[in-house]
Amino acid sequence: MNCQYINTYPGKGKIAILVIGTITLLVGLLSHYASHWKTINETNNGKDDIAKWHADGKDIPSYSMEEYFVYMIIICFTLSLVSFLVSVTIDTTRGRKKLADFGYHILAACLLLIAGAVYISSANRIEKLNLYWKDGSEMKLCLGTKIFAGSLAILEGILYVIEAIFIWRGEKRIQRPSDDAYSKDRYRLTRNGVINPKARWKKFYIFVDPEFNDTERVLIKTTMSEMQEMLPCVQFRMWPKGESPSGFNESYVHVTKSEHGCSSPVGRRSARGSQKLELDPKCETKYTIIHEMLHALGFHHEQSRPDRDKYITINWQNIKRGKESNFRKYDYKSVSAFGVPYNPNSIMHYSSKAFSANGDPTILTKDGEIIDKPTTLQQSDVIKLKRMYKC
Repeated sequence: MNCQYINTYPGKGKIAILVIGTITLLVGLLSHYASHWKTINETNNGKDDIAKWHADGKDIPSYSMEEYFVYMIIICFTLSLVSFLVSVTIDTTRGRKKLADFGYHILAACLLLIAGAVYISSANRIEKLNLYWKDGSEMKLCLGTKIFAGSLAILEGILYVIEAIFIWRGEKRIQRPSDDAYSKDRYRLTRNGVINPKARWKKFYIFVDPEFNDTERVLIKTTMSEMQEMLPCVQFRMWPKGESPSGFNESYVHVTKSEHGCSSPVGRRSARGSQKLELDPKCETKYTIIHEMLHALGFHHEQSRPDRDKYITINWQNIKRGKESNFRKYDYKSVSAFGVPYNPNSIMHYSSKAFSANGDPTILTKDGEIIDKPTTLQQSDVIKLKRMYKC
């Protein structure tokens, strides 16, 4: 099982989301803090002034772990902000991106820890929250124990911040099929390609790992040559056997062996450095290499188009449990068309039984036809590629 990373530039809108999310979180924290002390006040024989309790030297009543909630919020959020600031600094330093990623993961983990702390309250109870992504697909947040209804502002703030961080950082992780690699993509996606020109390649450099034998290298090189013919405005180059990109100061694709399927990022991830294109021996075919190269060049899957419901039917009841996210559809705010009609035979399209739980089709055309796994490039794929790169 591989994971895709859908990444976008922060932009003013995304920064605004992060700021608003942070403010929402803090407002939720303050409202919860006020509600907490009010609850203590109202449940202690009519005492109406918390300050008076302190002045009298009386202990504030303890309600399970409720009294530690505020301290947990402060500690976690402080750690989160420190992690965020440190990771931003580190991320600007070449060659230390993994450490920066770790900082963002700490930030998300701390925010989730804050969300977990919410459930220790004992008032108005809710078993489950049903939330929705912007594209309308349902996202259920099921909690093992009941939560305080008054703390929903905190949860809302946390969700805003987490989403904004991962949009900013570009690491919203979604499980994807191993034979249809999804990817890390720092840039906004179109229907099948990235919008931002910085996500595209002028020179597509490939370094094939020494693990590959001569036969495999020839297959990769032959496929690359065919891509060059289709896309003459991009220079395709592959390092000769025995040479390495050590000291290379531009971005390039590092083709590596994998035991977990074939995968590639969508589009060019950065101005310099490597990004992986992984090939499992089980999927080392010309079709798969083209498919993954198209991902690297900036193509997403055909069935993710916002207009897909006009042409195909998703049979949700046949999809393996937990794999529904693989059939996500992007809205028009995130994707756009190249003016090419939908093609279920595209090399970037799922086959009918992808992620089937029972052997029945998960995807059918509107007239009920089975979609076979594509093996060759379609003319529509070539047209879209050329239009995206303006060849």
